Amino acid sequence: MIRADIETSLRKQSSSDFVNRSEVAKALGYKDPHSVDKYLRGLGRIGNRYLIREVAERIMEVERC
Repeated sequence: MIRADIETSLRKQSSSDFVNRSEVAKALGYKDPHSVDKYLRGLGRIGNRYLIREVAERIMEVERC
C-alpha cells in the first residue's frame, strides 16, 4: 500500500483534509476506533481531528516495522 492510496481512502471517509479516529478506523477496516491509536499517537491535532497527510505517513512508518 502506498501513501497516496491511504490518503485517498481516508479522504473518502472525511469531507476535508482532516480525519477523526472513527473515520481512520473505518478507512482501515477496524470496528473499534481505539484500534488505530497506534497510528495516531504523537500526531498533532486540531480538536479531535488529524491531518490526513500526517496520518498516512504514520501508517506507512508503523507498518514498515
